[in-house]
Amino acid sequence: MASINRVVLVGNLTKDPELRHTPSGTAVCNLRLAVNTRRKDETGQWVDKPNYFDITVWGNQGERCAQFLGGRGDGDGAGGYIPADAPATPAGDFPSSPTDDDIPF
Repeated sequence: MASINRVVLVGNLTKDPELRHTPSGTAVCNLRLAVNTRRKDETGQWVDKPNYFDITVWGNQGERCAQFLGGRGDGDGAGGYIPADAPATPAGDFPSSPTDDDIPF
């Protein structure tokens, strides 16, 4: 039985999302996120240290990430903000097992 874990990361994109498609047409969006963590340095002062996350989003969710997150050249002023009323993708939109052969690892 498969389970899905949910993680919420709040940070800044380090570059524009990259949307591509597998040979079978499945969308794949790659993005990199920087998330700051407050830590004390050697002198005891609080400083922000970034943690970097490489994220891959598949299918319809990948296409939506590329649209909602956009890029620097979009000029819409969204700044990577995803509104709370944005359409969510149900878990049933993940590719079914026959397309698992397209996974590159």
